[in-house]
Amino acid sequence: TAPTGISTLSLHDALPISGGQRNGLNEPFITGVLCTYDRPRRLAEFLAGMAGQTMDRSRFELVVVDDGSSPPVAPVVEPFLSRLPIRLFRQANAGVARSRNAGAGQARGRFLAFTDDDNQLPPDWLERLAARCRRDPDALIGGHTVNANDNDLYARASMMILDVAYRWHNTDPFAPRFFHGGNMTVSRQGFLELGGFDPRYGKAGAEDRGFCASWAAAERPLVYAPEVTVVHAHHHLNLRAFWIQHRGYGRGARIYHQLHTGRSAPVPLRRQLAFYGMLLAAPFRHGQRLGWRALPVLALLVISRLANCAGFFAEARRDSDLRPVPRPSGSPDQSNPAGER
Repeated sequence: TAPTGISTLSLHDALPISGGQRNGLNEPFITGVLCTYDRPRRLAEFLAGMAGQTMDRSRFELVVVDDGSSPPVAPVVEPFLSRLPIRLFRQANAGVARSRNAGAGQARGRFLAFTDDDNQLPPDWLERLAARCRRDPDALIGGHTVNANDNDLYARASMMILDVAYRWHNTDPFAPRFFHGGNMTVSRQGFLELGGFDPRYGKAGAEDRGFCASWAAAERPLVYAPEVTVVHAHHHLNLRAFWIQHRGYGRGARIYHQLHTGRSAPVPLRRQLAFYGMLLAAPFRHGQRLGWRALPVLALLVISRLANCAGFFAEARRDSDLRPVPRPSGSPDQSNPAGER
């Protein structure tokens, strides 16, 4: 028998998203939505961080979706059931998009705060997030992410790619276009109205890019909230895992291009070169303080691009009936270099 607070979802239950029943008297202000897969130690560290939040327990809840971990993560979650307003659901492995949709479908809060199990949360993370939600209730809110371990070259390279993607997409601070899904918040109503994350991304990356593009295409505001910061503790990578991760991002980029631009070929060479130039210059930017490590980080950035391209063109070779998402005329062009995160 599953302990109190632990349920099982099937993929049929998880999709499509359902609004569920809500009780206005007991409705929390924020629901944290977390999907986890085969990272029990990271999950335990994350839950400890949630237990240390300064926000009153009546104002938030945490919905955890175990995306088919082996073994299940219930023993990790059980010790926190008395310390946190937490509910755990388990489903067959289906990827991030479907897992986040499943969690959102079970949420009761007015706002959904999507996060990752390898994030480390400051004690006031929810308080800062709530303040921003009150200020911009109709916006898709993206927080700031910093690296937990600057001595890990794989982590440093991965965070550098994310930082460059933020600078590339969000050149206008008043009109950002992209947020990372591991620190992104939106009203529950708005999320459900847009249909959540597109499940056609499957187990590839870029579902967050797709949702941001759909949100912008619907002429809804995106707001960057740098004060809402998480520390990202990248799970331990080696060269093979690094390649697999970024190859997956490339697959997601191809799906993104099919859904949101309808293009069957990469974007113009000039745009690609501009992005790659910004990326490859990143290890040498003032403030990185990499010293001799700039060269191995640069090598990893090159490897990440090769993996991205491999994933992009591997996905392109697959038969697919994906159709572009309709976009209002005059909406901004969301095209990006192949594989750009």
